Amino acid sequence: MLSDQSGRNLLVRAVYGQDPGLLGNVVRTSESSVAGWVLKHRQHLYLIDQADDFPGDERSYTKLVPSSLVLPLLNAKGKALGVLSLNATEAMPRLTAEDIDVLQAMANLVAVALNDAAIYRALEMKDRQLQAAATHIMKAQEEERKRVAYDIHDGLAQMIAGTHQRLQAYRSHPWPTLPEAIGDLDKLEHQLRQCVDEVRRVIGYLRPSILDDYGLESALRQFLSDRQEEMG
Repeated sequence: MLSDQSGRNLLVRAVYGQDPGLLGNVVRTSESSVAGWVLKHRQHLYLIDQADDFPGDERSYTKLVPSSLVLPLLNAKGKALGVLSLNATEAMPRLTAEDIDVLQAMANLVAVALNDAAIYRALEMKDRQLQAAATHIMKAQEEERKRVAYDIHDGLAQMIAGTHQRLQAYRSHPWPTLPEAIGDLDKLEHQLRQCVDEVRRVIGYLRPSILDDYGLESALRQFLSDRQEEMG
C-alpha cells in the first residue's frame, strides 16, 4: 500500500495471494489502524494469534489470519512511502528479530525502487515538457522568420525597387530644368527616408532597443502599446 498525495490515505497498489479485488482500495491512515500507526512511527508491527494490542490503540486488533507483519516502506532518506503487509494464511513458526530485519531491508529496497521509479517518471515528464517547449519555440522562430521575410519583401524591397525604377527613369530622360530636377530629387529623398525608416522598423522588431535598455517587461509593454496604436 502506498500513500496518496494527501498523505491521509493508503492505496492498495499490489496484491499477491489474496483477492485481486482489493487492488485500488483506499485505507485511511488514522493511528487507530495498524497501517496508520506503522506509517506514522516508521516501525514494523508483528501481530500474532487472534487478538493483540498494538501501540497507540487501546482496543484489541482482531485479525482474520494467524499472523501478520506490517512493515514501513522507507526510502533512502527514511521517509515512509507506504506499508508492506505480509499475512500468513496458516499457522507458521514465529519470526525472529533477524527474520524481521531481513524483511525490513527488503521492504526498504522496494521503497527505494519505487522512489527511483517516481523520480524517473518525473524526469520523463519534464523531458516531454522541455521537448514540447523547444518545439513551440522553434515554431515561433519559424513564424517570426516568415513575418520578417514578408515585411522585407512587401515593405522594404518594394520601396527600394520603386526608388531604383525612379532613378532609372531619371537617367533615361533628357536633363530636366532645375525646378523639375529639384522636385524629382525631393521625391527620391523622401523614398530613401521611407526605406531607412522601414529598415529601422524591421530591425526594431527583431531586437527592440528598449529590450537592452529596460528589460523584457518594458519591451513587452511597448510592443503591446505599439500594436494598439496600429489597430486604432
